[in-house]
Amino acid sequence: MNDEGTTYPRDPLLAYKKPQLVERLRKAQQQFAVQAEAGVRREARIAELEARLAELEPYRTFVEHMRTQMQREERGRFGDLPPGI
Repeated sequence: MNDEGTTYPRDPLLAYKKPQLVERLRKAQQQFAVQAEAGVRREARIAELEARLAELEPYRTFVEHMRTQMQREERGRFGDLPPGI
């Protein structure tokens, strides 16, 4: 309460006039829409990358198989040499 006898609400949002609240609500809705759209785009990009990763999986498996085979062959050829050579 001030000197003139006017009381102010404890909650600052209750002190706003209706047009101010409507404007704040519209801004909040716009921000939410932008964030929601960004989330949808992000999820779509993740789905694209996961699909691409699934396409490349056979190549990764092939490369790992070749690497293992080459390591086995190197150990077979050079495994009987004394250490330090």
